[in-house]
Amino acid sequence: MLSSFEFESLFPQDDFVDVEMTAYLNGLAPVPARLLYEQADPWAVTLVLDCAEREREWLFSRDLLAEGMLFVAGEGDVRVVPDGDRVWVELDVPAGRAELAFGRAELEKALDAVEGLVPSGAEAEFFDWDREWDLLTGEAA
Repeated sequence: MLSSFEFESLFPQDDFVDVEMTAYLNGLAPVPARLLYEQADPWAVTLVLDCAEREREWLFSRDLLAEGMLFVAGEGDVRVVPDGDRVWVELDVPAGRAELAFGRAELEKALDAVEGLVPSGAEAEFFDWDREWDLLTGEAA
């Protein structure tokens, strides 16, 4: 059996952010959601939506979310639009479109936690370039 020290060293708790929140589909229907951030992928956030049939994940730029708190940001599949005490995340794919409203305070809390883990502009210091190169070239074990 692993001691708590050994467990913590195998699965450190300080290299990711996981914030639970509620999204409102089209501004009305509540959908449980989580915003995930991993230090190993410092330029991205993952939005996880707990839909009735299964979880849906959207990976997009951390900067896109931060910019969208201030002004309309994004083109294509993901747009972020500030709207008073709400922030809209618009997801658009060939299969359909969803507009999700989040409380501004919830997203600010999540982004503060992300900023505390990896400050903006310092992402390259936390990225494992060798590992990514190995993955791209098929050399990863």
